Amino acid sequence: MADTVPTGAITVTHNSSEIGPFYGLDSTQNGSGVSSITTNITEGANLEKSLAGGLEFNHKTLENGYYADTDGVTLKDGVIINMTGGTATSLKGGNCINTSSYLDAILENLGDAVNVGSIEINVSGGTLGVAGSGAEEAIMGGGGRHCGTAADGGIEVNISGGTINNKVYAGTNGGSTGYTKLNISGGTINADVYGGGRKDYGVVLNDSTVTISGGTINGNVYAAGDQDTVKGNAHVTITGGDITGTVSGGGTKGSKVEGTSTLNIGDTNTAYNDSLRVADFDAVNVKNGQVSITDLQIAETGTTINVATGASLELSLSDLVVSGDAAGLSFEGDGDVTLNTDNLSYTFIVTNEMLAAGGEHTFTLMEGSGSVIDNTYSSMIQSGVDINFVLEDGTAFIPETISGLEILFLEDAEVSGSIVIGPNSELIMPTSSKQAIVVKATIPEPTTATMSLLALAALAARRRRR
Repeated sequence: MADTVPTGAITVTHNSSEIGPFYGLDSTQNGSGVSSITTNITEGANLEKSLAGGLEFNHKTLENGYYADTDGVTLKDGVIINMTGGTATSLKGGNCINTSSYLDAILENLGDAVNVGSIEINVSGGTLGVAGSGAEEAIMGGGGRHCGTAADGGIEVNISGGTINNKVYAGTNGGSTGYTKLNISGGTINADVYGGGRKDYGVVLNDSTVTISGGTINGNVYAAGDQDTVKGNAHVTITGGDITGTVSGGGTKGSKVEGTSTLNIGDTNTAYNDSLRVADFDAVNVKNGQVSITDLQIAETGTTINVATGASLELSLSDLVVSGDAAGLSFEGDGDVTLNTDNLSYTFIVTNEMLAAGGEHTFTLMEGSGSVIDNTYSSMIQSGVDINFVLEDGTAFIPETISGLEILFLEDAEVSGSIVIGPNSELIMPTSSKQAIVVKATIPEPTTATMSLLALAALAARRRRR
């Protein structure tokens, strides 16, 4: 490229073998006045190193703010990357800090000084990432370290074809963005995909959205990211495609969603007829189709499952964990539910706050109304349930007293360390329209909340159902 480039909107096209790394504009070029950059990767391209669609910031440009406008946003009209063919090692959507001389702590203070207006990445063909290389990502939506978008902008990643061999992050690499959207309608992804970004100081200021309508994902799907925070809500919608891993309402390594995580399966116009593994969603809505959930992990505050009229859900449960006194599973809707509960075990986590307070606490295993909960009860008649209590660190725990309250357990269900609710137990229905399966436990006062080794041994040796 020449030392001086036109102002306004510019386009860069790659269609041959090049070594790189690559930028929309590198640090030797004058980017003053450039409002947007579009990069095209076409058939014949062989990009051996990473590509960033925006500006390169090195040690010198970071010091004098060479590219930064007074409000801290460069490339106000955004960055677009289109990959239709060829090969590339990885794509970074926005600007990129290419220097090892800055510590992360210093880079964090740069804030929005290296952000762009918005970012869009479109992959419809070619091969992205290197299988078996151990590389972290094939797509990093927000660019290089601490780069992202303006607060009112966002990142959109659209995958409709091609092969992607490393992870996909719709979010930033430690920067901030207004929102993220990850849309997968085709292609093959041989790795995990994330609606959020990476690093614990990465932030999605509003919502993250993942929509899957086609393609093959040989990995997990995360609504959030890896260590980052989604300050709004997280949405995952699945109407097609093949997912071999787990679909999660959160992320990895402590990634947080401060709002609500929702999974929508099928929609008004499209039925989803396949099986999924699901974890950590506050709400799961089966809107259309015949769905099988072969493994379910309840969110920390409980999970509500809503099956719409005309839809059906086959739900297989084995080991469920409920933290604190939050509801375990709550069923809504008028759809058809089949519950498989062979060897079902409930583990209640007695939180540190509950332990410090002592007193009586109510743990809700399941609740609901209408045909959904009726079907749930019918299924549970065929199976017993074991109930265990543990502390937050996993240590076994026995409350002072445990009793059944508005409860249905048949076929030798067992509550560890206390009572057995057997085949002749009476079902006590609540007066409200909601039916519930509840256990009431009295936690010892703090001065007596210790257990003997004998009690621990007794709990560890609890009887299994015959």
